[in-house]
Amino acid sequence: MKNQLSDDKLKLKEKMDPEEVTTLQDALKEAQEWLDEHLTADKEELETKTSEFEGVVHPIFKKYQGGAPGAGPEDGASDEEMPGSDEL
Repeated sequence: MKNQLSDDKLKLKEKMDPEEVTTLQDALKEAQEWLDEHLTADKEELETKTSEFEGVVHPIFKKYQGGAPGAGPEDGASDEEMPGSDEL
């Protein structure tokens, strides 16, 4: 996900509101720090943290699916196109 945010070909940063970029960067940083500090977390803890992360990130990315602001699943994009938690 971090790579998608900084990918020059996608130009996501240029399409996004600066607040959204900051929110995504903060969520990524927080998730990475949490993972670094909880290497022995059990499945339930990881699932909880993943859900929290996705709750912040998915609404923002859904706005930009399909290449246009406001494009969402009803415009042909699916949740399966969303970056997964395995891409942290």
